[in-house]
Amino acid sequence: EIVPCIQTLGHLSNVLRWTGVYGDISDDRTTLLAGEDKTYEMIKKMLVSASAPVRTKRIHIGMDEAWRLGLGEYIKKNGYKKGSEIFRQHLDRVMVIARELGLEPMIWVDMFFRTIIEENGLPSLDYRIDFDINFTKNVDDDIPALIYWDYNGYPDTTRTMIKNCKKLSDDIIVAGALRNNRGFAQKYEIDNKNADTILPICKELGIRNVMVTIWGDNAPEGNHFSSLLGIQLYAEHCFSEVVDKVMWYSRFEFCAKCNPKAFEDLKLFDMPCGIKEPDTIVNYNFSKYLLWQDPLLGLFDANIAELDLKTHYEKLANSMKEHAVSNPEYKMFFEFYEAAAVALSVKADLGVTLRKLYKNGGKLDDIRTNIMSAITVIKNLHRIHRDFWFLVNNPMGWEILDNRYGALLSRLETALVRF
Repeated sequence: EIVPCIQTLGHLSNVLRWTGVYGDISDDRTTLLAGEDKTYEMIKKMLVSASAPVRTKRIHIGMDEAWRLGLGEYIKKNGYKKGSEIFRQHLDRVMVIARELGLEPMIWVDMFFRTIIEENGLPSLDYRIDFDINFTKNVDDDIPALIYWDYNGYPDTTRTMIKNCKKLSDDIIVAGALRNNRGFAQKYEIDNKNADTILPICKELGIRNVMVTIWGDNAPEGNHFSSLLGIQLYAEHCFSEVVDKVMWYSRFEFCAKCNPKAFEDLKLFDMPCGIKEPDTIVNYNFSKYLLWQDPLLGLFDANIAELDLKTHYEKLANSMKEHAVSNPEYKMFFEFYEAAAVALSVKADLGVTLRKLYKNGGKLDDIRTNIMSAITVIKNLHRIHRDFWFLVNNPMGWEILDNRYGALLSRLETALVRF
């Protein structure tokens, strides 16, 4: 079932930046102006447009992370009102429109909790609250299906939050995450930790519907196929009280026609030289900043000066090459990752290498040879990456990666001139 997912409150900076058209329905640069009739005319058009291409009547209307709700143009026009009041009034009006169109909406639940936190100065983890809250709920409230997103997985907080959500509605969906939107590859260490924390709690508390998010923001260098092993983990939790890794991997090999170890190895792009995952679930992305950082400015060079990144990524490139051969249905997938590892084996510590050569009186020809090698492997990665992108993705978004490759290659050419 394909369910359209849009935003009807915040997260709309790409639209609202066009102030000449949308200025009169903007609270700030990311948030719609609640209470304004023109806002709801716009939302109705959005709902009609988003639901038209699909058979389902279900629709995700977002409404998450509206950080400054009511504090921009709204407060100038209406004076100060509590965020919870503005949010509920806005939700009521959107729900009326959705019901008139015969739609069954769902929303992210965080704004219910954010407004309570902001108004009462309560402690929280992001928007998660690790203590019970008593909500005021009217029997006439038309509350959509609520999706509690939890990409971290602190057991006590997860359990309490789900219980708090159930005070608002009987229709609760829990969303976990597979993180591939911060670099080249999947963060399987933290993905597994997240799934193995929140999914047993969902079973314990009688949650029947769970979804897994795979976001594409930040123009990720990787692709959604890298999430397949994690998707299998979520599927296994649907059929087993406790997921056995041997069975999980065996089932993946049967379903996906690929060696699960090949997918597990993707985590090594962001865990070089024996570095382990953080104790807490945070974002980390060695592969991203090691590739794109300026070769002459070296913003992260001090962090990696003692690491043998060349050897690490050369070994990883060989592994990806072997995976491409032994998993023929994923040949182009692993060839892309082989090219990425090769590029990182040359570029990752290029700034450190150039500085050492220069400081130690190395020959300029040796410095130029290193730079030329980086240009060669990055041009190859750009070509392979582009071919794979257009095979599995829509064209929109590639222009961002073209800009990144172009900027990096341009800076490498400038480095040649400087030396």
